[in-house]
Amino acid sequence: MKCGRKDCDGEVPASREKYCSPACAKIVNQESANARSRRYYAIVFARKFRGKPTKCMGCSRTFIPAGKFNRFCPICSAKIDNEVVREVRAWIEEA
Repeated sequence: MKCGRKDCDGEVPASREKYCSPACAKIVNQESANARSRRYYAIVFARKFRGKPTKCMGCSRTFIPAGKFNRFCPICSAKIDNEVVREVRAWIEEA
């Protein structure tokens, strides 16, 4: 039987049920935990701020802004080291 992880082609040994190794199981569990967390925070964020959906100026994703002048999604806001985001933020603050 093949491993249950998408990118793995390993065979599942008889001693295991779904994944070929503990490493594969850990990767799948971490991915599903991250997906659950993203869905949870998207719901909390949407309930808390009830704003009009806006396109992010950094990545063009649609998101619900924290305030009427927030133009970056939470993912792009976390990328502080990105020079483009820094320059656009400075431009927005000047305007």
